[in-house]
Amino acid sequence: MVGKLYLSIRPRLLRLPFSIFLIAQNIVSVAFLGGMTVEKTLLLKDNKIKMIHCIRTNSTNENFIELVKELDKDLSIRDGADHSFYAPFNKIDKIKYVIVAIENEQAIGCGAIKEYSPEAMEVKRMYVLPYRRGQGIASIILKELELWAVELSYKKCLLETGKKQPEAIALYKKNGYQIIPNFGQYQQVENSICLQKTLPVKPLKFAAAWFLYC
Repeated sequence: MVGKLYLSIRPRLLRLPFSIFLIAQNIVSVAFLGGMTVEKTLLLKDNKIKMIHCIRTNSTNENFIELVKELDKDLSIRDGADHSFYAPFNKIDKIKYVIVAIENEQAIGCGAIKEYSPEAMEVKRMYVLPYRRGQGIASIILKELELWAVELSYKKCLLETGKKQPEAIALYKKNGYQIIPNFGQYQQVENSICLQKTLPVKPLKFAAAWFLYC
C-alpha cells in the first residue's frame, strides 16, 4: 500500500524544476519507504539523467566485498609502507550497516558505518569506481549512511582518512564534516586526518531527510 502511494506521487514530482525534484524525491522516498531509499537521481554534466539505486545491506554482500577489494588495491598504492598498519582497522567482517550504489545492475560505489561509541558511528569503506567519480555518487552514499545513523539514534558520524586522499577530504568537508583531533588508534598517526559531523536529533524521517539532503 505504502509503495503504491509512493509510486503514485512520484510522477507528479517529475513535473517540478529539476533542482526541486531532487530534494522532493529524496524526502518523499524516505518518508514513504521508511528510509529504504531505492532510487537517487543524478543529472550529469552532459544533461543525462541517471538513476542510482542505494541498497541497504551488510558486509556479506558480494558487491560490497568486490568493491572493497578495489578500494584496498588503491589504498595499498597511496598508503605505501603505512598500508600494513591500516589494514587491521579496515576489516569488513561483521559490519551490519552497508550501502551499495547500483546503476544498471552494476555496483558502482559503497560505504558503511559501524558503532564507535554509544553516540557515534564511524564511516568506513567509502569507495566509488574511478570512472563514476565526480558525479555526486559518494555524497549520495554518505547521506544515506548518515540518515541510517539518525534512524538508529546516533548523534554524530566520525571517520579517518589519509592526507594522501585529498579528494576524500574535500568530499567530507563539502558534506559538513569538520577536522577533529585524531581519535583512537589514529592518535599518533601523522598520515591520518579525522573528521566529524553532528547529526540531527532523531526527528520524523521526513524532517531528517530534509536536513540531510537540503
